[in-house]
Amino acid sequence: MRQGELRQLVQSTGDPAFAVDAAGRIIAANAPAAALFGATPEEALGLRCWEMAKGADERGPFCSERCPVRQAAHGRRGISNFDLLVQTTTGPRWYNVSILVVRENGQEGLSAIHVLRDVDTRKRLENLMREFVITSTGLPPEEAAKLLAV
Repeated sequence: MRQGELRQLVQSTGDPAFAVDAAGRIIAANAPAAALFGATPEEALGLRCWEMAKGADERGPFCSERCPVRQAAHGRRGISNFDLLVQTTTGPRWYNVSILVVRENGQEGLSAIHVLRDVDTRKRLENLMREFVITSTGLPPEEAAKLLAV
């Protein structure tokens, strides 16, 4: 896929979306993604995705130079969607992230398109329910999570 086609694909969704190269640099971002992080699409270009999103999951920091998404992409493993707490201009919010991995023509590495969907309310309710189950039943967090996964 050519760089221009990749940018067009990122621009084609109304959801926040951005693409990163093999080194984790942002090579395309649509306006909703850039606004989410307090930048313009042009300002986002070249930033490391972990510097922009500062993402975490339930276990702690997720986005870093040791990005699990990049590792899976380079290992040619499929990447299922996941929830990520990202730092936005309005504070931390939960997003569900889908990843599309593409090989660019003439490039050695892979690019990963990130598409984000706001799930903040759902995720905060899940966390409240988990805490309620833990405190009301005395179950360890892992068991409470299994009970709620049904």
